[in-house]
Amino acid sequence: MINLQFRDQVDFIIEKIASGGNFSLSRYGDGELAIIEGREIGKDTQAYEIDGWHTDGNAGVFAQDLRNSLNRTEDNFFYGIPCVCCHGEENKNKYLDMITNDNILFANLLVNANFRKFATYLMKLDRDVVLIANEKGYDKEYPFNVVDALWVSEECIEWYNNYKLEILAMIKDISKRHKDTLFLVSAGPMANIMVDKLYESNPNNTYIDVGSPLDIFTKNVMTRPYQNPNTFFAHLECSFS
Repeated sequence: MINLQFRDQVDFIIEKIASGGNFSLSRYGDGELAIIEGREIGKDTQAYEIDGWHTDGNAGVFAQDLRNSLNRTEDNFFYGIPCVCCHGEENKNKYLDMITNDNILFANLLVNANFRKFATYLMKLDRDVVLIANEKGYDKEYPFNVVDALWVSEECIEWYNNYKLEILAMIKDISKRHKDTLFLVSAGPMANIMVDKLYESNPNNTYIDVGSPLDIFTKNVMTRPYQNPNTFFAHLECSFS
């Protein structure tokens, strides 16, 4: 693991983005673990009611590729895994057992008490961005300059399983069209597969699994408690112990 406190980890990522050096960050939570382990995520969950995806417990090829996305060992590839305070010791340890890369950060490093700083950075971002996000963001306005985009179906598991070859071709194409460019990815559990495949296709870009912090732009609504400064989660500093 990278030995940095929670608030320092968002600074670490912001500084890496600002430096212009290429790297990748892929963040995993309890939903991704449930998919990998073949557990159901029903339509009465946040995953479906807010983010629009679900699984009956058999995610097929999606689950296989999601598990394989944890196999990167490159020095410039970083993983975010669940903290103990939000998801428990067991979930953290399951990810540690699957990952052999020492570049491990908090999955929540861009949210909770770090969200305001990261959102402020995005509002002032002075770099061209390739955006890969929920299809609802197609006609929205963004505070950064979007030079290219790929829109992802909300029912991402079903979409990927039905159209994997076509989706991989789109991922390869958009990665090859750019060099030394910042990609911001917000695509639910599919973001992890996409960051892995983007990196595999062209490591000469920066790929960040941003996730729900982009919802304030792509969906124009707050989708998580941490986005409201008056909530407990907006001030929560996560921990691995």
